[in-house]
Amino acid sequence: MADHAACECLLCVDYGDRDQYNDSDRDIIGSVTEYGWSALGIGPTSSEESPPFAYTVGLWHTMRLPELAIYGVNDITMMQRALNAVAKQAQEGRVLQVGETFADVLALPDVDDYRVKLSPIDPSWYDNEFGFGLWFNRTNHVRYLQILWPDGAGRFPGNPELDPHFDDRQPLMWMPRELHPPSRWIRPAD
Repeated sequence: MADHAACECLLCVDYGDRDQYNDSDRDIIGSVTEYGWSALGIGPTSSEESPPFAYTVGLWHTMRLPELAIYGVNDITMMQRALNAVAKQAQEGRVLQVGETFADVLALPDVDDYRVKLSPIDPSWYDNEFGFGLWFNRTNHVRYLQILWPDGAGRFPGNPELDPHFDDRQPLMWMPRELHPPSRWIRPAD
């Protein structure tokens, strides 16, 4: 476990609001304490909201690593497993940096050696996407990386030759949110 002297998350600093945590907050905090991170699945509550996604909370607290997020897989549990697979490899010493690829995280039928890739997430996305993570980390300046998954030919979002079936399945989060093309992933700020 990392030295927590510089960590200002809600586990390391008492902000005087611990009596206000709800059961869900305590469950996530318990997972971070026990396992080193939690993989949160976020599902839409109305048809106007974006599709489900998932992200980690606690990687920075535990290992001083960027948090991870994944989008576009229609199964929240599968996205949480993907996050856990990458986080576990990081816990074992793999580097979490932009462009790094990981095997055995997701699979596509009839595709061998299917690899996902880490991509930066522009900070303009943070407030809209990672509310609990920001609340958990408080004043820590935590980066987020997106786990991108390719089409069957290994082409990632942003590649002009990406299979059209995969268009808009994942947001292009390396670009500032306000520059993102029209998409189901852009929803008004709360």
